[in-house]
Amino acid sequence: METAITSPWSCEESQYISIAELYEMFSGNVDAQVIIKAEELGVFSIEGTEVRVNSMKLLDVARILTSKGLPLIHLLEILERTQTNVEQVANDFVKLVATHVLEPYGEANLPPREILPELTELVWELRPLAEKSVNVELAKAMGEAANTFLADKLSEIFSQELNKQK
Repeated sequence: METAITSPWSCEESQYISIAELYEMFSGNVDAQVIIKAEELGVFSIEGTEVRVNSMKLLDVARILTSKGLPLIHLLEILERTQTNVEQVANDFVKLVATHVLEPYGEANLPPREILPELTELVWELRPLAEKSVNVELAKAMGEAANTFLADKLSEIFSQELNKQK
């Protein structure tokens, strides 16, 4: 049970890149404001002449989106809101388990030994199940946002193109 609780919940390990590599990844569009914000959010930390990147996956997402013209500082603002919301969801899932699975045994009483394997399994399953639920809701929200913010604009562009061809 202790291993299930204390093991890292992410399989991604930190990686080191040079400051020059960081600037190259973002075509030089890294300024002091971006560095400060990224460090505050735990995206990376500057360690001498190296950058300790906590999630290369996350940094790569930012690299791809900035290469498409999205401002890095605005992506970091979205990340900040995402972290806050995801932290709340994580807290809610863990509190739910604590309240409905552990609390009935009271503060002084531990769950019976025979149910420890079941509790351990629940803890191991919690992260991927919570992750799936977040992914489902994010996909749904992205679809709705795309319809809200892009559908009318794209329709207008297509209409203009069709009128040009006539």
